[in-house]
Amino acid sequence: MIPFLKTGSLIVIDNVLFKGYVSKEVQDDRKRLMKLGEKIDRFNQWLIKHPELDTTVVETGDGVAIALKR
Repeated sequence: MIPFLKTGSLIVIDNVLFKGYVSKEVQDDRKRLMKLGEKIDRFNQWLIKHPELDTTVVETGDGVAIALKR
């Protein structure tokens, strides 16, 4: 996806904190949701560390990531 974006392109991604499951603030017996939180966390780390993107996570609601292509 990233190679197809022009410099200055903006990506906005909703629900990157997923009801506290990403930060593991929520502990319950729903393993499916816990695993989903782990997958979202891996995606967030990839997005934040991507060398072609400047990314910020806004902690509002379930979280919004905003990434700008360099």
